[in-house]
Amino acid sequence: MLLKALEILGIKQRRITPRHHIRVARIGYFLAGFSIACWAPLIPYVQVILNLSTADVTKLVFCMGAGSICGMILAGFLTQKVGSKITYALSSLGTSLTLVILSFIPSFHIVFITLLFFGISVGCLEVGINIYGAFLERRYKLRLMSPLHAYYSLGEVLGSALIIILLSLNLPPHFAITSLIAILYLTAVYYVPCTLNIKDNKNCIQNKNKKFTLPCYPVTYLALITALIFIVGGAMVDWSGLYVSIEGNISLKYAAFGYTLVSLCMLICRIYGSKIIFSFGPFKTAFYGAVMCSVGLFIIVLFPNLIMMFIGFCCIGLGMSNITPLSLSTAAKQNKMPIVSAVSFISVSGYTALLLGPALLGTIAQLFTLKGTFIFLGLITVITCLLIFLIRKEYEN
Repeated sequence: MLLKALEILGIKQRRITPRHHIRVARIGYFLAGFSIACWAPLIPYVQVILNLSTADVTKLVFCMGAGSICGMILAGFLTQKVGSKITYALSSLGTSLTLVILSFIPSFHIVFITLLFFGISVGCLEVGINIYGAFLERRYKLRLMSPLHAYYSLGEVLGSALIIILLSLNLPPHFAITSLIAILYLTAVYYVPCTLNIKDNKNCIQNKNKKFTLPCYPVTYLALITALIFIVGGAMVDWSGLYVSIEGNISLKYAAFGYTLVSLCMLICRIYGSKIIFSFGPFKTAFYGAVMCSVGLFIIVLFPNLIMMFIGFCCIGLGMSNITPLSLSTAAKQNKMPIVSAVSFISVSGYTALLLGPALLGTIAQLFTLKGTFIFLGLITVITCLLIFLIRKEYEN
């Protein structure tokens, strides 16, 4: 019905070019990052307004994580069965609608159920748009994944900034979030008819006679690389502030500078990702990125002072920025697994590591101190370097 209405408006009648296809992917990545950024500032409001304990908030966060994993698995199935156009339309609608409901903070049970569906929707959107972006890169033979991931990072940065500004003006959360998400969603809807329907394209899904394909080389290696990098990314979100304040003896007011530096460096490096990859090649970009990330982690462990930590966090952000996009690009180019299955498996592996990684790191911190956790992260990135080196030919193919 939505597609018919857009056709009546004449949106589908205009000539659709590859530029329109890429624009759909940009909006999808931006919407996913923006939605996550809108939910994060709501958490304190939910806790205060509903008078929740820390355990209750933990249940909500876990509920969203469980929903996200279900949505990520669902994305590959929907793309294969109904196509990328309907998957994109449904996940965008679900993400926007559930976020608006959450912003009204009605009751604990409604928030709990809505958050489950929000997790499913945003997880489906993230993996669905990864599949779509990887397919576009393969179809048009362009380096798209790094710039597209930059739109995700940009969505996070702008979403956080705009929500903080509107809430600081004493606007109610539901007004601030609804007004912003409505504009973005209407933009996404406008471009739904421009979405290239992967299901309908004869060359988009290899081995389509196979209903199920087990993950195989090199997809298993790429999934492991992505998972390890996502663990490092999750640590920057959840543990970098605490590490900076304890080990670096830095005031709590400035404890978030580490994660901020990592995010900004990742955004800048992804914006120029295509030029970087063209200059150095995919393998060298991924391999030396992992090396730089490892060096950055060991710098902040060995030299816990403000200047060296500044350098270390910059190295981490610059190093890890293009590893995941390149892994997805490599998965799209291989011919051992269908592209939808391969990209879905890698995406689910990465996001599962992102959700479960902080809990694992918390256990390590309890056993070996917080510094031991960051030493463990340094070892993880060393393993990542080794894995990238082992499949170096796949990156260059």
